[in-house]
Amino acid sequence: MPVTQQNMQEPILQGQTNQTPIAEGIQKIINQRKGLGEYQGKGHLAKIEKCRNFFMQLKEKVQEFETFRKNLIAQEKAKSGDYYGYFKDDPTLIDRVKDATTTSVTEKLDECIAECDRLYARFNRDTVNISVVGLARQGKSCLLQSISGLKDSVIPTSNGGDCTGTTSIICNEPGTFVAHAEVCFFSTAEMLETMHKYIKEIGLNCAVGSFDGIPLLEYVVEQYDNDALPAFTAEQDSLFGHFRKYIEHFREYSHLVGSGSTKVSEEEIRRYVAQHDDEMNPTYQYLAVKEVRIYRQFNYPEAGQIQLVDTIGLGDTSLGIEEKMLNTMRNNSDASFLIKLPAATGAHWGTEDDKLYDLIANAMGTEMLDKWLYFVLNTSDALGNQPSTQAVKNTIKRKHLHYANLIEVDCMGKTDVQNKLLIPALQYLASNLSIVDNDLMKKATTLFSDCYTAYLNLYNKAQDIVIGSPQAKAELNLFANKRWKTIRDDISAAIGKLYLEYKDRSSEPSGRIVKAIANCRDNIYDFMPEPEWYEKQLMIMGKLHDAESVYIEGLHIVRTRVSASFENINYEELIPMQEALIEKVAEILFDDARWKEFYLQSASNKEASASWLTAFAKEKLKEYPILQSTIEYILSYRMSISDLLDYEVEKSLGILSPDSRQYEQLNLSEAKKQGADLSVKAMAQFISNTISNRIAKVRKQLKDADFAITKVPNHSLYARIRKFREKLIMTNEAMDELENFYITNAANIWSSDYKQAVANQKAFADMMAWIGMLSMEGNVIEDFKLNI
Repeated sequence: MPVTQQNMQEPILQGQTNQTPIAEGIQKIINQRKGLGEYQGKGHLAKIEKCRNFFMQLKEKVQEFETFRKNLIAQEKAKSGDYYGYFKDDPTLIDRVKDATTTSVTEKLDECIAECDRLYARFNRDTVNISVVGLARQGKSCLLQSISGLKDSVIPTSNGGDCTGTTSIICNEPGTFVAHAEVCFFSTAEMLETMHKYIKEIGLNCAVGSFDGIPLLEYVVEQYDNDALPAFTAEQDSLFGHFRKYIEHFREYSHLVGSGSTKVSEEEIRRYVAQHDDEMNPTYQYLAVKEVRIYRQFNYPEAGQIQLVDTIGLGDTSLGIEEKMLNTMRNNSDASFLIKLPAATGAHWGTEDDKLYDLIANAMGTEMLDKWLYFVLNTSDALGNQPSTQAVKNTIKRKHLHYANLIEVDCMGKTDVQNKLLIPALQYLASNLSIVDNDLMKKATTLFSDCYTAYLNLYNKAQDIVIGSPQAKAELNLFANKRWKTIRDDISAAIGKLYLEYKDRSSEPSGRIVKAIANCRDNIYDFMPEPEWYEKQLMIMGKLHDAESVYIEGLHIVRTRVSASFENINYEELIPMQEALIEKVAEILFDDARWKEFYLQSASNKEASASWLTAFAKEKLKEYPILQSTIEYILSYRMSISDLLDYEVEKSLGILSPDSRQYEQLNLSEAKKQGADLSVKAMAQFISNTISNRIAKVRKQLKDADFAITKVPNHSLYARIRKFREKLIMTNEAMDELENFYITNAANIWSSDYKQAVANQKAFADMMAWIGMLSMEGNVIEDFKLNI
């Protein structure tokens, strides 16, 4: 029976204790991905599935709209049909219908669905995957043997030709010491597609219509051998060498193609993965193999749920090797080991190395390489390449290449690989892979946001089909003017009410500030050092006649702590007060001004907030500079009383400062009278008591101080809302822009009322249904997000 997901080890849920810290960390990542254990209901998979379902439903809407749009265009062209009359009445309608193409949205939706599928496959694994990549003959197979314990007969190594013929996934299966594997074969359709790609890439003038027709291409091989074909480039010639293998050795592999998969023993694995047998004779069964999954307990079994993905070396010239490697890294890897064998003599870093790194960096992004790419330099005494290894390290650093770690290791040494590479890499992954996962979710959300922008653009164009006609514009102008008068009064009343709210308390002290100052003052004794601190300082000083220094240091600590507590008032009290004003203005514009009816590209329209208002001003008010600057005026509001507060506090703290006229030295004579000079403990207590008495005076001064600054916040808030009110509704220029804004956007702001009004007219009833196909209800920006 083939090895399947069902008869592999079940994942261990978070909380079980029979795992090493590394295995527990990796299992926690798997749980977070799949929503298991403590992540029940909060896993990545559920979020991805929800997004995918949303995109599929949205695509159905878009396809329905596109079908109807094409029907409209066909009727206009044929000058007949149920809707042709609309085109006769409005000659501009056909241009608006053609402009509302769905091509961009469909492409974006397909990208989003594909990304959901990719992430779902990645996060649905019960393992963490590490791909092993590099040029051919760099030591990849040796490294895999050192980690997995597999024999050379299973993972062939060779210094001659290319030895690995297909992708192998090597799975850590504790308790299994004799390997077994599941071999998955290409379908006939996939094999036929491969042949078509070779024909196209080489530029051959031939065709094959079925899988069984591949041997019939023998005539092309004969033309090549007889020099009857046009001259090839070196790349075409290399590709042809692989192409002819499929033709000449068809009988050796064809019986496997389309057979699904099979389970094989350890002794049989090599013939499916290697290009040569153990006597270096060429074999060809690997041509039929899509993937091989090999199971064995690793030499480091505590690695837990990990898999190693062995890719074909890039020295191999068969078609699509680069694409396969990148797909493995992008879609099936949580980390990658890039193997480099520094030459004992000659060049240490060549053009091929640059091409390989650039290929990976361009496909994956350098920020990702910093998190999961390991440069592994294969070096040892036996290889005699330590000097060149250092040269390669210097080159990598000089080129400022991106990687998570740069490690020198003997790929043939099991202990060396385990201690220097595998364990550190697994420790890093266990701690940091969740960050990589979150970054992938964020990148997907960026892609989804682009889709939202395209969809919103299509929706607006669909609306313009209706409201762009001359008759609709005339109706809309009458409709908008009536609503403008009402909305103008609503906005004025709401802002006026907020203005009066702040005006009524503008001359009063701020209750929050008064309470915060009283709290700092009443808790002032908490700022004294602990009694043990004085004893420790006296012992450090060594002599009791230095008690004055300890006293001064104690006063300094109290003064610093008191000042800091008052400085916090600016952050803990004032910032929330100014944010509350901005939020209240945002709520008025959101509800009373009906700005919530707009869909934004960079923010949600579900609730009022400063971030929503910021996005609105940026996206919707570009053509209304006075309105935009007025909104920015309220958003940029910042107030501070730190300087005034600092002055009042420092004045009261003067008695604690040695450079102040109010300062009182430590009375050592009194200390002697009380016997405080007889022991460190007694002197410490005397200093503490003295500082406590000084603090009592400070507390009284703070209580008696006239904190006029407590009135400043309310006055500042009032001044800001007063000026905002003047800028928005008490100047003709701002009101003219506001009126123009509402007239222009009336169909959005009062969409339901407008649809009802025009739907009562037969000329618009059906056209409103066209827009309804792309209803925006529920299609808010949150639906386009993978919330992390």
